[in-house]
Amino acid sequence: MTTQTGVRGIFGSIRSFNGIDVITIGVLAVLFRVVGMPIYRVTSVAFPYNIGLRFGIDIFLGVLVVVLVRKKGTLLAYTLVWWLINFFAEGEDLVWLIGMWFPMIAGEWYLSSRPTYASSLKDVLIGVGILYGLFFGFVYWVYLVTFYELVFAIPVILASIAIVAVGAVIGSWLGYQFGNRLRPLTQ
Repeated sequence: MTTQTGVRGIFGSIRSFNGIDVITIGVLAVLFRVVGMPIYRVTSVAFPYNIGLRFGIDIFLGVLVVVLVRKKGTLLAYTLVWWLINFFAEGEDLVWLIGMWFPMIAGEWYLSSRPTYASSLKDVLIGVGILYGLFFGFVYWVYLVTFYELVFAIPVILASIAIVAVGAVIGSWLGYQFGNRLRPLTQ
């Protein structure tokens, strides 16, 4: 028998997460920090504009957790857990949390408004890949320009958002395919 914890929030009644759901969310958030971020940083040496890889890994793991858990609030929980890990591991800027709320709420809102949460590839591509990924990429570049006073030409920013879009779509597709194959193991 598993213990259920329920939360009622801005997305309506969020179905209870059981222990396996919480562990799945936590493990995939840790994987992002332990595997995804080092891969991103190592490849930054050879290709400094590899932000699409970083978002591709984030979106892949985000879609994977959404497909495995399939309960409202999963994307919210995953995003907050990996941000908290980054905050305590390397001192992530607190203002970055504000920038993460908008894309995460957009993606979570779309997935929560569907009849069944993350049940089709189209829902996942729109909710996580496009709304969360692209909006997150845009907020990331606004953050860099605003807080680090980096001056990028408009074509570089647009090219970076396009790279993020490619990473988000590939990550969404891979995460959905992989998650559907792993889903029977979590039930």
